[in-house]
Amino acid sequence: MKTVTVRELRNQTSEILNGAENVLVTSHSHPTALIVPLKDPKNVPLEMRRQLYLTLSAQLAEQLQAKGITEDEAQRGFEDFKKRRRGR
Repeated sequence: MKTVTVRELRNQTSEILNGAENVLVTSHSHPTALIVPLKDPKNVPLEMRRQLYLTLSAQLAEQLQAKGITEDEAQRGFEDFKKRRRGR
């Protein structure tokens, strides 16, 4: 696992985020964050995947409700999109 300071993260954000390994971010020699690449979901610990799923699901539900779209309408739209995409 690579370790970088907050300053290094700020100065090399693209390089660090595009990397393939986990990165521990430190501030004043104390761990403050862990960056985990999402290119391969198997690399993300199961509990983090669960939390990510719950967070994204809640945000999606909130956005759908704000736009007045039901879950069934969203599902139908997704299925229609998949059919159109396969037809290309």
